[in-house]
Order: sequence, then C-alpha cells, then structure tokens
Amino acid sequence: MDEKERILKEPVLGMVVIMHRDVEGKGTISAYPIVSNDELFADHEDIDIEKDDKVLGVLPVPPGTFKVLGLFPDKGHEEDLENGTYEELGFEFRDGTNLNWIEVLNGRLKFRKGLETKKE
Repeated sequence: MDEKERILKEPVLGMVVIMHRDVEGKGTISAYPIVSNDELFADHEDIDIEKDDKVLGVLPVPPGTFKVLGLFPDKGHEEDLENGTYEELGFEFRDGTNLNWIEVLNGRLKFRKGLETKKE
C-alpha cells in the first residue's frame, strides 16, 4: 500500500455547534464536523445529543476544508499497515499551513506502540 493511501480526506460541509450541560448545569460548547463521504452527504459518525443539550446552529466552513483520517492497524496486527481503522488526525484548510499527515500518522503510531510497551 502506498503511504498516501493510509491518509483519507473527507470534505467538510459545515460544523454543528452544540452546548452540552454537565450535572451542575455548566455549559460546554463543542463543534462537530458534517462530512461528505462515499455515501454523499451522510455523516458516518453519530453526534450524541443529550436531553439537556442544545443545538446552537450550523456554521459554514471555507471551501476546501477537509477532515483528515489516518489508517491505524488493528490491535494485535500493528505490523499490518494495509488493514485497520481510519481515525481522525485533524483538519486541513485550503491555502492554510497544513501538516505532513504521514508524519502525524507515523508519530501517533509510534506513540501508541510506546504506550502498549509500557503496559506489558
């Protein structure tokens, strides 16, 4: 597998802004991406909205905004870099200073491997 195939970029269509309330009633505002994937305009991630949460709105994002995912090997198959699960690495913006996503992915893989070594 080519290194670039280990990175997946999904167009972001907007951000849903939600205020979550904790048990003491304090609010935390979070934004969640609405992404377009192979199923076209279908966000493949659920956004948990609790009874006391409030959707504040939907924010537009600049054209050329992408959610970047990296392929992480399944547990127990760390050497198999062709299979696994795609997990979020960050966001990329057109005309922005963007990261080298392969380096980010490899750094996270190395970090996880270090954590697994410490557990043993």
